[in-house]
Amino acid sequence: MKTKSIISILCIALAACFFHACDDVPAPYEIPQAGNTSIYGTGTQEDPYSIRGAALNQNGGLAWADGKIIFSDPTPAEDVKHALDVIAGCEGLYPLLSCADCAYYSSGFEPFVTVLNKSYSAARRVDDLKAVADSQVVLKISVWDSLPCAEHGGVMLPPLLEGMRAMISGYDWMDVSAPQANKGRAFEALLRYFGADAAESVAFGDHMNDYEMLCAAGRAYVTANAFPALKAKIGEEIGSNRENSVIKKIGELMQL
Repeated sequence: MKTKSIISILCIALAACFFHACDDVPAPYEIPQAGNTSIYGTGTQEDPYSIRGAALNQNGGLAWADGKIIFSDPTPAEDVKHALDVIAGCEGLYPLLSCADCAYYSSGFEPFVTVLNKSYSAARRVDDLKAVADSQVVLKISVWDSLPCAEHGGVMLPPLLEGMRAMISGYDWMDVSAPQANKGRAFEALLRYFGADAAESVAFGDHMNDYEMLCAAGRAYVTANAFPALKAKIGEEIGSNRENSVIKKIGELMQL
C-alpha cells in the first residue's frame, strides 16, 4: 500500500524547535496561508503524495497547519512560576520559556546563550521570566543543562516537579510542561486535521520526548544516534542525523 500521508515530525536535532515570529527577529520561513490543500501529488513515482505546511512544536504543546494553530496544550502560569523557582535552586540549569511566537530567557551565561542562539531562531532576553508567564501562553519550559542532562538535571528535576512532565530531550536539554502534554497528542491532532489514517503515517525520533509520537504513528523509526532507552522501546532503526537518514528514509517510503 502506498504510504499516502507521511507526516515527518522531527525533534531537537531533527528540527523540532521552530519559531515563526518575534518582533525583532526575522522569520526563518513563510507561514503557509490558510486554505491550502493539505495533501499534494497524484501518487505516481513522478508525482508522489506529500503533505506541506504542518509542524509539531514545543514538545507537543503546539501543532499548526495551513497557517493556523490547530492544537495547543499550554503549561499553566502558576506551574511555570513554580518550576522556575525549583530550577533556580538547581545549580547549572538555565530555563527558557517556549511560547508560540518566541522563546524568552533571562540568564546571560555565555555558554547557555551560545547554545540557545544555535537552537532557537527567535529568542529574546528579558529581566523577569515570571512576568512572561503571566503575560504569555507558555507551552513548555526548555532547560539547558551545563552537564550531561541524563546524569544531572534529568535525575534532579523530575522528583522536584511532581505533577509536571519533566523529560530529557537531548544531551544537554530537558523539557518541563503540563503533565498531559506530549508529541503523541499533537501528532494525533495533525492526523485528524488532515483526515489521515494513523496506519499510513510515519514518525521519526531520537529522544524520549518522542516516544508517544512514535507510538501514535503507523510506522516509527529511531535514528542511530537516538537515546539508548528509546532504541530499546522502538525496534526500527535508521542511520544517524548527520547522514540525513530521515530525509533519505522519507524518499524511500514515498516510492512504496
